[in-house]
Amino acid sequence: MQRALAASGAVQCGFCVPGMAMTVHDLLEGNHAPNELQVRKALCGNLCRCSGYRGVLDAVEEVVKARAEAAAAAYGTADDETGAPPADTARIPHQAGPADPMGHAPHDQDPHPGGTA
Repeated sequence: MQRALAASGAVQCGFCVPGMAMTVHDLLEGNHAPNELQVRKALCGNLCRCSGYRGVLDAVEEVVKARAEAAAAAYGTADDETGAPPADTARIPHQAGPADPMGHAPHDQDPHPGGTA
């Protein structure tokens, strides 16, 4: 994020950059592809007198784009228009596979592991 802020011209006097960088980092941790309004709302408490906010918005857009390209290179593109990962994508060991259309877990998995009470 810091490199993107510098590359986009958002860093001028440097006073607001630490707060902007941390705010945007926190936003991107919870929302991997925020729209401009969401970024603006996240930044509303950070005051900048030098750059305005266009550079910061451009930096966030660039980071989101770069992360999406890196994910596509690492994992391939999504299977369908819903954005689901490809079927051969590795899963976290405790992550269940796809559910049937009614939302039930596959039969080979215990929906309540951990023994009896």
